[in-house]
Amino acid sequence: MSTKTTNKGHALFLSHGGGPFPLIGGMGHEAMIAFTKNLSTLLPKPDAIVIISAHWEASQMQ
Repeated sequence: MSTKTTNKGHALFLSHGGGPFPLIGGMGHEAMIAFTKNLSTLLPKPDAIVIISAHWEASQMQ
């Protein structure tokens, strides 16, 4: 029987919510903005970052 060691990475999910308001300083998002600005001090530096978006472009309906 072999022993195999695997190093599992951390996973972090961040939702932007309805619209880009946290990114442009929308009112009511101060806590989220402060948290994300400080996030790099709370987690180790990642080896990779994966971004998945459920957005797509479609023709406008007339």
